[in-house]
Amino acid sequence: MNLTYTTSSGTQVAISADPLSVQSELILTILLYPIISILTRWRVEYCPKQGRETVLPLNTIPAKEDTATPDVQIVVDPTAGKSSCDTEPATGTPYKSRQSFFEMAGRVWTHERWNGLYKGLPLLLVSQALSGWLRCRNVDLAEVLMTEQMNLSWGVGLSFFTSIFGRLAWWIPQTILLTRLIVSPETVPFPFFKPRSLMTPTELAFADGHGWIAMFVPGLGQILTPVLTSIFTFWQLAFLLTGVFRRYLLLSIFPRIDNVFLSLGVVFFALVGGALLDTVLLTPLEVAACRLAVRADPFFAKDIVGQALKDHPETRDALERLENEAASRAYVRLRQVRYDHLRLRHFSTIISEEGWGALYTGWWWTFWRSLVTY
Repeated sequence: MNLTYTTSSGTQVAISADPLSVQSELILTILLYPIISILTRWRVEYCPKQGRETVLPLNTIPAKEDTATPDVQIVVDPTAGKSSCDTEPATGTPYKSRQSFFEMAGRVWTHERWNGLYKGLPLLLVSQALSGWLRCRNVDLAEVLMTEQMNLSWGVGLSFFTSIFGRLAWWIPQTILLTRLIVSPETVPFPFFKPRSLMTPTELAFADGHGWIAMFVPGLGQILTPVLTSIFTFWQLAFLLTGVFRRYLLLSIFPRIDNVFLSLGVVFFALVGGALLDTVLLTPLEVAACRLAVRADPFFAKDIVGQALKDHPETRDALERLENEAASRAYVRLRQVRYDHLRLRHFSTIISEEGWGALYTGWWWTFWRSLVTY
């Protein structure tokens, strides 16, 4: 589909969006989705350096009854202001350090087979198809403005802000749904799954028939705080900087070079250098986004839930039993205690508990994706 725009100087600018590229993206997504599915679990898994863990899966339904888990002791603190589920190995030895990607793939195959590898694929395909349809039907106003010499700054600014808010409105709900759907041990057929099936036992107990509200209120409410919004702003800024970096080298410096080998060197430096910059900046943000999307923070409304638990102690006991049972059956361990999102402390928490390697889990995927995108 080709669109044209006539500038004030009379120059016609062609803006095209090829539907075949959208189809290629969908086919590539189907082929690579098992890697995305395994990588999501790998990035989400909580693997502290110490021998003590606090874990909680998304629900209480295991993938199989013979799910293999370490021999653990369930420690419940009845005096705590919230339900806790601290687990320790009965032998007193620490858990194995973070497993490799292939070890996680083996665990997924053992517990869920093909259903686990392709869980959530229809949701991502629908999202990508809708996104591609919008790209083919809409003119990029930022590109139009950037063709005007007087409005170059407006074009850059509009492109920056529209990409930020567009990604916030589109990418955050997709991340919450897709990540929870992948990590959940329950096999939920799309499009018939309900948000209630992706919630913690405590969220279910206080959903009052509105499961999607209970799921998105904590997710959006926490991710859209000013601090966390700045994370996605930094993300977009990183994309913008790397894009400008590549375009400057390829469009400004490359045409002035007559030497073929030097030209190839500039192209290589632009592509690989930009991909490395993307990897350094974006990988920790992607890991943090996955952690925040599925983090077990069932007491998102402390006043309401706290008062309800105080008025109905039997409900608290029932929730503790459900969460403890779920933790004992989980094969992807999640951190139960909420991350402190203020002043980006969740980054320092991840580093102190799991090391720098946790923030750069799957860095090779970010590098490869950035390399082939440009």
